[in-house]
Amino acid sequence: MCKQTIDEIFTESKMTGLKFVIVEGHDDPCVYEKITSQFTEICITPIELIDGYAGGSAPIIAASKYLEQQYGTDPYLGKAVLFIADKDVRDFRGEIITNSTILFLKEYSIESHFVNKESIKKAIEFATRCPISLITDQIIDLIYDEIEGSTKHLFLCSIDALNAALSSSYTPDVTYDTKYGYLANNPMVISAISAKENQLNADASARGLNKNLVSLKKFAKGKWLLDGFCSGLTNSIEELANKCAQGVIPPCGYCTTNDPAKCFRKMEIGINSAAIRTHIKKLFPHELGYITARIQVMYT
Repeated sequence: MCKQTIDEIFTESKMTGLKFVIVEGHDDPCVYEKITSQFTEICITPIELIDGYAGGSAPIIAASKYLEQQYGTDPYLGKAVLFIADKDVRDFRGEIITNSTILFLKEYSIESHFVNKESIKKAIEFATRCPISLITDQIIDLIYDEIEGSTKHLFLCSIDALNAALSSSYTPDVTYDTKYGYLANNPMVISAISAKENQLNADASARGLNKNLVSLKKFAKGKWLLDGFCSGLTNSIEELANKCAQGVIPPCGYCTTNDPAKCFRKMEIGINSAAIRTHIKKLFPHELGYITARIQVMYT
């Protein structure tokens, strides 16, 4: 079966009423199907399945510009097709375009939206036998603060990568193409980044950026941030049973009666960072609501 052209997709929408949401790659449809589950007659399509386009944000932008040039005077255009692109660092470059067919994510990428307290609560439910009543705001805030307190290296790596993305003359030790495992665990990278910590902190300060998770979601690569978040989250959940037994947090019934082996907050066997990441990616965090609101416009 031949791929459709972008013109054919627009024509099909006009003839049938089917809405097309065009996303960057093959990992995205499973997320966007949750976001669009309330809508009917909608098709989530990776841009690489459209004739003449590869995956990624640049083809998304190119296709959007093409449709605007060809059919910009047609009032139906904004109801037919919506392209959704990762923000990446385009806002730092002044490259965010505005038209009737494109939506840039508010954070670096779709993965960034899963880094929040909502995910922490759901991860505790998934990884332990803890009743919801025992997953208190105090515990969620405690874990959030623990994760946020461990972001220094990721923050510095992200500033290094951002510098490289904004200046061709800058020599980085990390770029946005670097794999998370390499930047997180390679001793040479850790040493090199640590050696220029003062300058990287100054660069961040000049741009109004800092180590907290809200700020990191704007400029840290989303996959890096989610990997680091899930790693820290796994470690914190693993420690919950000890904190429960020691009274650091309000103890569960078993810890109150000196039977910590049955602690509700004990992590289940087989749970690891990868499992928690997979589980979190299946959620629909509230902060994705702005995407739903934009898609709703296609039906008005």
